[in-house]
Amino acid sequence: MHIYTIDASHKLSPKEKLTRSTAQITALAFTQDGSLLAVGNSSGKIVVYDTSSWEVKTDRWSAHTARVTTIAWNEAGTHAVSGGLDTNVFVWSLKAPGKRVKAPNAHKDGVNGVAWVDGGKKVASTGGDAALKIWDVSGLE
Repeated sequence: MHIYTIDASHKLSPKEKLTRSTAQITALAFTQDGSLLAVGNSSGKIVVYDTSSWEVKTDRWSAHTARVTTIAWNEAGTHAVSGGLDTNVFVWSLKAPGKRVKAPNAHKDGVNGVAWVDGGKKVASTGGDAALKIWDVSGLE
C-alpha cells in the first residue's frame, strides 16, 4: 500500500510504502482523528497502523476466514468492528488485541457494512441477506 501527501497545488508525493499486508487489500478505515488506519485484506487479516509513524499498532486481528469487506472505528478510536465475506462480524480492541467479540454467521451472504450506533454501545451490520441487524456490544474491554 502506498501512502501519499498532497500539497496546496494538489500534487501527490510518495510518503510511505506499507508492505505488511500479505494479500490484496479489501477494506480501509481511519479513526475519527486520523491517528490510526485499519487495513483489511482478502485473507481475513486486519493490520492497524499508527499514522504518525506508520508503525504497526497491532497485526493480531485475524479471525476472519475470508475477505474483510468493511471496517469501522468507534468514536474514541479504541475499538473497531469488521465484517467479512465469511458472514461474521467481529469487534476488536486495541487494549486486548488477542480478544474479540463475535457475531458468527451474522449475514448469510456475507457482511457488506458495519457502523457504531447508540453512542458506541451497539453495532449495526448489513449484509447480502438484505437484513439490518443491531448488536449490543456495551461493556467492551
